[in-house]
Amino acid sequence: MPAPAPLRFLFDFVSPYAYLAWHRVHAIAAAHGRQVEPVPVLFAGLLAAHGHKGPAEIAAKRRYIYVDCVRIARAHGVPFGLPPAHPFNPLVALRAVGVAPPGSRRALIDALYAAVWGGDGGGIDAEDKVARVADGCGLDGVALVAAAASPAAKARLKDATDAAIAAGVFGVPTVLVDGAMFWGNDALPHLDALLGGDDALAGVDVARWDALPAAAVRKQP
Repeated sequence: MPAPAPLRFLFDFVSPYAYLAWHRVHAIAAAHGRQVEPVPVLFAGLLAAHGHKGPAEIAAKRRYIYVDCVRIARAHGVPFGLPPAHPFNPLVALRAVGVAPPGSRRALIDALYAAVWGGDGGGIDAEDKVARVADGCGLDGVALVAAAASPAAKARLKDATDAAIAAGVFGVPTVLVDGAMFWGNDALPHLDALLGGDDALAGVDVARWDALPAAAVRKQP
């Protein structure tokens, strides 16, 4: 009998919600005999494809996100602090995850996230910072960063982002499993329910919503 499909966890280090979800998704997967497959994608690419502004580009939302994440982190016992700047460029770190040995990938993601959102404060917005984090995981940081700059590493991240867009993904964190999509940290209880055989969408005709006409269209700025 084949093993059940893994939970494909799409993330970008720039998102504090993806950080919080990363701390929770593994327990959900383990409870249902699943694995977590981390998939780095470029959040900015998702935003551009769908014509969205990033949450940090809207002043009122940017402030609320911090307050909300502090509350969520406390509720779940997750350490939470601020990066040196936000938003920041996550490209080196995302590409480094893609070229890291599979067996070390989770530890590297843990450490990179800790350097951004865990209160360590160092950040990961430069090659030397990513290399130091990788060194701390027992990897050759300089070699990993060099590999992350290769055309193959750049193509891997772009292809993963393009595939996410084609699958209808518009934000992070997103979990894809068994033909279903769960977006956001607050969707994790629904993911847990689906994996436990209690999907609220069972018997619901979602196509009716897709076909529902719009009676008003907001004027675009």
